[in-house]
Amino acid sequence: MRTALPLSARVLAQASVVRTLVTMIQEPTAEKVLALETHLTKLATDADVEKYLAALRACPATAKMIEDRWLPAPYTLDDLERCAPGTLGHAYRQHMIENDLRPDYFDPIDPSDDFALARLRLYQTHDLWHTVTGYPTTTLGEVGIVGFYLGHFERHMGDRAGAAAAFSAILAGTTILHAALFRQDRITHFFRALVEGWHRGQAAQPFFAVRWEEQWDRPLADLRRALDVTPARASRADVTSLAA
Repeated sequence: MRTALPLSARVLAQASVVRTLVTMIQEPTAEKVLALETHLTKLATDADVEKYLAALRACPATAKMIEDRWLPAPYTLDDLERCAPGTLGHAYRQHMIENDLRPDYFDPIDPSDDFALARLRLYQTHDLWHTVTGYPTTTLGEVGIVGFYLGHFERHMGDRAGAAAAFSAILAGTTILHAALFRQDRITHFFRALVEGWHRGQAAQPFFAVRWEEQWDRPLADLRRALDVTPARASRADVTSLAA
């Protein structure tokens, strides 16, 4: 059972959510997304957590992941230098290096309960999802992967998906509002990326419980075929051109 926040702390957390949402609408960044997730997690009640976990468990593969409580052994990007071109490990390492990212980009999470375990795995695997789907870390690429999450949740969690998809929906909403208010030239591109991502997420096999870190040497093309991940329609050049 989660410890309820004192009223003063709850008010501060709510104010932080509002402030972060406003700044995200002004200019979306990865740092603001992390801050928003942290603030919202502090505000989550026992009922919120149970709805979220019920949604995850509606997908049998994810339910088994939670039951098994599997976590990868620690690794560094240097450990993946041995991976041959064309493998998941090589592609992931290149993605991380090219975007100046670290596997431990998030604050430490103690996976002592199911909710914390699920949060940890979503953080650990976010850039692996980027690698497998082919979405870059540009603003438009992030819109695409948010759409992928939304479609994926709906396919594999059915009627319960809303509880798991709420955060992704918030990200989609703030990004669309950013475009509507400040970058009208991006609006149609953002909607196209969101819809394309949703369709790709709908088509793919469950990503949630894949033990990615045990498959570093597996050919990425083979993994994509097994997971029914189709190539993204937007080229990397198209996506990059909308990054500024």
